[in-house]
Amino acid sequence: MEQELEALQESTTVILLQDSDPLCVETTLLTKCSRVFRFILDECQFEEEDLSDFSPDSVRVFLTLLDDGKLGEIEDNMFREINKMAVAFEIAWLQEECREWFRKKILAAQNEEEKTFLFEESYFILIKLKDQYYMKMFVDQFGGSDDVNFILSKYLSDLENLDIEMIYPLLQLGGDNSEIFYKTICDSIRNSSHLGKNVLYLLQNINIRYFQANLQQWSNLFDEIVELPDISVSSLRSIYTLSNEAWRAVSSDSSKEESTKTIYDGNKNMGLLYMCDDIDDIVRAVNDGKIDSMGTVIILLMRVLQTSSSSHDEIDQFISNIERLCEKKKLNRVPRQIIDSIISTLEHSDKENAKHLVSLLTRLQRNTLFSSPNRENNILHGVTLRKDSILTLTEWMFTLKHSTSRKCTQPGKCGFILRERLIRENITVVELVTDEELYRDISWRFSDAAVHYHDNISARDLCVYWVWTVILPNGVVLDTIELELPRCRLSKFWLPPGTKREFKAAYVAYNVSDYMVAK
Repeated sequence: MEQELEALQESTTVILLQDSDPLCVETTLLTKCSRVFRFILDECQFEEEDLSDFSPDSVRVFLTLLDDGKLGEIEDNMFREINKMAVAFEIAWLQEECREWFRKKILAAQNEEEKTFLFEESYFILIKLKDQYYMKMFVDQFGGSDDVNFILSKYLSDLENLDIEMIYPLLQLGGDNSEIFYKTICDSIRNSSHLGKNVLYLLQNINIRYFQANLQQWSNLFDEIVELPDISVSSLRSIYTLSNEAWRAVSSDSSKEESTKTIYDGNKNMGLLYMCDDIDDIVRAVNDGKIDSMGTVIILLMRVLQTSSSSHDEIDQFISNIERLCEKKKLNRVPRQIIDSIISTLEHSDKENAKHLVSLLTRLQRNTLFSSPNRENNILHGVTLRKDSILTLTEWMFTLKHSTSRKCTQPGKCGFILRERLIRENITVVELVTDEELYRDISWRFSDAAVHYHDNISARDLCVYWVWTVILPNGVVLDTIELELPRCRLSKFWLPPGTKREFKAAYVAYNVSDYMVAK
């Protein structure tokens, strides 16, 4: 009897609850998917786990979820603590399902109460759990919309006491609504003798175009700030800097090109990946102007069809909707040879939906609204100029025949440089460099890289992709094209487990769009 009792004690853990009787649960229920619980209960051999920081109801739901192995439907008031426990005890599947639950809530949100709940949960997770994903999902869905002005008004009404980490998300949420930020700053400085740190932070992070829209209004505001009786010297310096930048922005030539132009934005794509659950969501994203190229549509299709499939009628409707929007929104087409390569790779996939995806991509490939024929594309191979692990950037040089009808008399080769930057984990941005001084600097630093840029080449003309050599578990070797870095969804998800990958080269399909700019 004593041996049986000891065995029972070894196989169970006592859960201490807040103001309630403790619970006794199987230890394996806690340890099977949490390395934190394994360390506490298996390695340290604790017999109790104190969960009194959480409400008893949420703990009971949490234990039920661990037993079920899925989140399912939960009450809104349970989400915060369930997600906190998933993060605290590093339960990966539950963290992912919490994100999915939250994403569906965002897509379904209609009224102020629902949006307030979602924003406050995003705010809590950002501040307390240091996780930006939830706030980013919320901003991607509602940013710039008048439907969330009530949130801006609520939080900005007490700007001085607001957590400074929340100001930047509010700026993103406000989009182009500069008036509400202007009014907030005016109210703050007129009720204070000094320039508060939050007001200064708000001014420093407002997009410069807010000043450009009504420079005199903002100039008068700067004058009021300078006259504050208790303003510090450092604040004065910051205001003078901001004022000068605003005047320079307005006086500069408005048609002047930026030094870089975005070709691939992994940050934007990540937001779309979270927002799109099925092909109808992709159509809505195109209609809302969040997608400007068929390359992005293909990236989203490879993500959506990982977990869902669509009927023939749904596919027909999808093709019809995208055709209509391509003509209306002027989406960039994707080079046909890129789709060819993706289809060839998918023929080696063991995934259930691979044939479904191949069928859909084949229809996109055959439609000239979606893909550009091979004869219209100039495929350029990139030469690595610099790979800087400290700055987390890579520079690629591409050369081409002179891009105008007249003979080029400039020294070196015609071409352009792309800069790939890692902006955060698993997120990259690729930009076209247009700054002439940078080209001269690179030519000076690299003797074999004397390349010059012609301004009739624009980011909209270019489709960047990356080629990897993969070795399948059965020994087959093939080159596969990836349209997104560094996630490499095609080779990582769609090919069999055990597939080995090696980076080969970066390429650009030049002149892929019918809707050129800067000609």
